[in-house]
Formats: sequence, C-alpha cells, structure tokens
Amino acid sequence: MLNNFAEYINRIGTDSVKWDSFEERYPGLDSKDCIPMWVADTD
Repeated sequence: MLNNFAEYINRIGTDSVKWDSFEERYPGLDSKDCIPMWVADTD
C-alpha cells in the first residue's frame, strides 16, 4: 500500500471533530487560514 503524504485531503464535512466544529469553537476565524496542530497518525 502506497501513501501519498503530500496529497491534501479536505476533512470538512466528514464528521471530523476538529474541522466540523471549527466555526463554533472559533467564531470569526476561517479554517482555511489556520494550521491544524492536533497530532495523530490517523488524522
């Protein structure tokens, strides 16, 4: 199995707690302007 770690995968709308609740947690910020800082091998 080959992995392409350079490929961007949009997680918005996939029941991701980090991205689907972003606007609720951080009103006024755009998720496109933020760098994800959670670290997980399954993210």
